[in-house]
Amino acid sequence: MNAIIYTTNTGSTEHYAKLLAQKTGLPVYSLAEAKKRVFAGAEVIYLGWIMAGSVKGYAEAAKRYRVRAACGIGMGQTGTQTDSVRKKSGISVDIPLFTLQGNFDVKKLHGVYRPMMEIMVKTAGKALAEKKDRTPDEDDMLDMMLHGGERVKAENLSAVLDWSARNNKNRRKCIMMCPKCGKEMRNGYLFSSKDGAFSFASEVPSALENAKNAEGFVKLTGLKVGGRTSVEACCCDACRMILISYGEEAAKI
Repeated sequence: MNAIIYTTNTGSTEHYAKLLAQKTGLPVYSLAEAKKRVFAGAEVIYLGWIMAGSVKGYAEAAKRYRVRAACGIGMGQTGTQTDSVRKKSGISVDIPLFTLQGNFDVKKLHGVYRPMMEIMVKTAGKALAEKKDRTPDEDDMLDMMLHGGERVKAENLSAVLDWSARNNKNRRKCIMMCPKCGKEMRNGYLFSSKDGAFSFASEVPSALENAKNAEGFVKLTGLKVGGRTSVEACCCDACRMILISYGEEAAKI
C-alpha cells in the first residue's frame, strides 16, 4: 500500500484519514495534494464523505489510483448502509467498503452542500420524528439532525485496521509502474548501514552540521540500534530509479 487519500468537507473525513495514517504508518494526502505527490497507479486507501448516499471523490480517485479499500464517512452508524453506498458510489464488490460515522454540524458545511443539507434535515428529520417504530440507528440519526454530534472515534476504524493487517500479511507486493519508462518496477527495500537512518535534504550537510537544520530536511526513518533501518521501495533497473514512500510519523522531527 502506498498512501491514504481523502476528500473532506467539514473535517470528519480528514480526521479519520489522519487517525488511519497514524495506525498504519502510511503517508496521507488530500485528493488535491495527492495529484502532485502520489504517482498515478499507486495503491491507496480512499476515504470520502457521503453525500446523497455516494462517497464523494471516489470516482475521481479510482480513475487515477488503484483503490484497494474505500471508506465512506456519513451520519449513519459505523458499519451500516454499505450495500446502498456501494451501489450509488459505483464501488465494485471486490473492493472492501467501510462506512464510518462522522461528526455532524450543518454550519460547517461549505458551498451548496449547506443549503442542501438544511433541506434534507428538515424533510428527513420531520419524517423520522413522526415515525413510531424507529430503529436505534434512526434514533441516533434523528438526534444528530436535531442537535448535531461528535461521532469520530478511533475505535470506529477497527474493521479497516483488521483488513489492513490481513492485507499486508497475505497480499502480493504492489505493482508500481516506473514514471519515466512506464515499465513495471521490482519491489524490495532501501536499507541503511547498521544503526543508520535515512533522511532527505536539498543538499547533503557536512558531518559537523546538525542534519535537521539542512534546507528541505525530511526525516525518512529513525535509528534502529543493532539493526538496519529500511523502507519499502520499488526499483526500475532500466532507468536506475528507486521510489519510496515514508510514513507521517517518520517525517516528524
